[in-house]
Amino acid sequence: MPARRSSLWRNRDFNVFWLGQTLSVLGGSITLLAMPLLVLEATRSVVQMGLITVVTGVTGIATGLFAGHVVDRTDRRRLMIACDLSRALLLGAVPLIWLAGPRIWVLYVLTALATALKTLFDVAYVTAVPELVPAEDLTAANGRLMGTFAVGTLCGPAAAGFIAAGVGADWALGVDGATFLVSAASLRWVTFGRHGDPERSAAGRRGAQPPPYGAARGGGVFVVG
Repeated sequence: MPARRSSLWRNRDFNVFWLGQTLSVLGGSITLLAMPLLVLEATRSVVQMGLITVVTGVTGIATGLFAGHVVDRTDRRRLMIACDLSRALLLGAVPLIWLAGPRIWVLYVLTALATALKTLFDVAYVTAVPELVPAEDLTAANGRLMGTFAVGTLCGPAAAGFIAAGVGADWALGVDGATFLVSAASLRWVTFGRHGDPERSAAGRRGAQPPPYGAARGGGVFVVG
């Protein structure tokens, strides 16, 4: 008997989710280079550039201690949309703030807030895939998301370099903010639980863990079938 053709390409919810996160992963990879570069431009201090990375790591670890508790008790789609919109506002404000002159303290506060939001998003993201695809398509879905993540992390820093050289690192962060708007809009068109296995989804929620804090964006961890 011939193998059943995967229905993944006909799965509207997953494809909308995947396309929205593809652009957002690219934007998150832009910030990985643009944020330290903006700190260096503002302070001329390599130490300050390193400290912004420390803030990212410490905030991610601290938020990870309670992120699973929050995700288990909230509507994940609404939580992910709220995280995206909040990050869009934070990052989109940087170019406007920079018009009045560099404010290095703003970057530290922004980094801490954005990292906390990212960690919450990532934990919710981990549980999303089993609710978007049936069990037989889970491996293919994970493979597509992982491939997208790899391409995004490869192209993002290059894009950040071009944007920073052309209009400034602050506008590179603004571009990332715009990608979060796209992600939030795409999530509005996604229905969780329509295709996935409810028991598998519940198991994913119980075992959800945040991704590595150095990973770009919310698409760095995938649920393995």
